Amino acid sequence: LKDILGNVHEWCWDWHVSLPGTVLTDYEGATSGTTKIISGGDYTCSAAQMRIGGRRSISPTRSTAQNGFRLVRTLN
Repeated sequence: LKDILGNVHEWCWDWHVSLPGTVLTDYEGATSGTTKIISGGDYTCSAAQMRIGGRRSISPTRSTAQNGFRLVRTLN
């Protein structure tokens, strides 16, 4: 896990909304919104900000050198 944190924030598919107060499995989130979630941290973050569970929001039209994404695929 150490290798996937710290280079760039990870763009997420989900729109940024308040999380539900209950525990849900495979929570998909809102179908629309104005900002997307970015998680993790980048090379400018402090150690306290460097968490995979950290959530921030950013406009989908904003691009910086600190934002990236990870390709994933479901297992069959």
